[in-house]
Amino acid sequence: MEENIEIVKDVEMKRCAEDFVYFCENYVKINDPTIGMINFTLYPYQKRYVEELQNNKFLITKKFRQAGFTTLNAIWGLWKCMFSKDNSIVFFSRSDRYAVETGYIVKRALDELPDWLKPKMEKNNDHQKLFSETNSKLFFYKPEHSRGMYLTHCFIDEAAYIENMEKHWKCIYPTISKRSKCTVVSSPNGKENWFYKIYTQAEKLKNQFKIFHCTYLERPDFLKEDWIATTKKNLGAKGWSQEFECIFLDPETKTNCLFEEKINKSLDFFE
Repeated sequence: MEENIEIVKDVEMKRCAEDFVYFCENYVKINDPTIGMINFTLYPYQKRYVEELQNNKFLITKKFRQAGFTTLNAIWGLWKCMFSKDNSIVFFSRSDRYAVETGYIVKRALDELPDWLKPKMEKNNDHQKLFSETNSKLFFYKPEHSRGMYLTHCFIDEAAYIENMEKHWKCIYPTISKRSKCTVVSSPNGKENWFYKIYTQAEKLKNQFKIFHCTYLERPDFLKEDWIATTKKNLGAKGWSQEFECIFLDPETKTNCLFEEKINKSLDFFE
């Protein structure tokens, strides 16, 4: 009996290593603010995104709010470090608090894994997670920490909201070797920032970034008429255009501090 159990575990381990979606939907748990801990079941647009993530060196996504990309990227990084060797994956966030929150997504997922699937960890703190068996590393920092780092994959989260991102990119780009990848995800924040510049250049095929397209209409629970009406009312026309229709607003109508504060108070939750 015990021998059969070990065989099943070996089969499951192999299947998890080969199939990210299977790993997510069968063994990863995430926190839903309305329900609690649930299995991480991916939406179809998230499965499409994973394919693009694995097949493109440079990927950029203009996302709607609550699309789940921060969680998806964090769990993908965990999966990569658990099942493949010598990765050095870094998540850059707009503040240390957001960096720690991204790391906490991974910590929570690790805690919820069955014991036989949990990786051996050399280090597991707010900013660093080192995997003993694969010699892989996950880091969670602000972009200021990029200088001198060796990366196999860097994620830049909410790039449109990172101050001095143009300057940070000059430090990050030299760390991206032939083997490395860079993935940028953000909701829009007007037209006067690095994210807008890079995204619009990608649209014109003027840089190496591949654009991943998705829309809030691909998330079933966002199709409810009462939810749309309430959200539009709370955010206003400009807020809805920017946060869910992903429109780059002109400078004169760009998000200001009061507008951003209104958005943050109105949204039920962030990734």
